[in-house]
Amino acid sequence: MSATTSGAAPAGSPPAATGWRRLPIPVLIALMLSGLIGIVALLPASPLPPARVLIQRDLVFSLPADGSVEARDARSGALVARVAPSDRSFVQGMIHGLQVMRRVNRVDPAAPLRIAALSDGRLTLSDSETGTVVDIEGFGPDNAASFHVFIGVP
Repeated sequence: MSATTSGAAPAGSPPAATGWRRLPIPVLIALMLSGLIGIVALLPASPLPPARVLIQRDLVFSLPADGSVEARDARSGALVARVAPSDRSFVQGMIHGLQVMRRVNRVDPAAPLRIAALSDGRLTLSDSETGTVVDIEGFGPDNAASFHVFIGVP
C-alpha cells in the first residue's frame, strides 16, 4: 500500500489543517473582534458630569378636541403656548403617550409636567407622577425644536 492511499500525509509535507485552523481568515478576524467588543462592553463607562438646569418650567398640558396641544403655567394657569394640530404632531403624540402612562399608573392626569433646558444642550420632559423622564433631543433636532415654544428657547 502506498503513502498516498493510506490516508497519511507524504513524508515532508505539513500536517492537514484540523479544528479552528480550517476556518477562513475573515471568520477568525470577525470572531476575535466580536470577543474584543464583548470585553469592552463589559468595562464600566465613565459617567458624564451631570448637566445643570438652565431653564425649567412646570406646565399642565391638555389636548383639546381640535387636535391642538395647549400648555398652561402650573402656578398661574396662564396659557403659555397653543400648538396647532397640523404643526406639531410629535408634540401631540408625546403628550398623549405620557397621559396614557398616567392612566395606566392611575395617577393624577392634571399634574404638571416639567420641561427643562440643560447645560449640555438637551431638552427633557419629566413626569413626577410616573417617574418618566424623556430626553426630547433623542428624537432628533426637528422634534426637539417643536418643544422649544413651551420653554421659550430658540
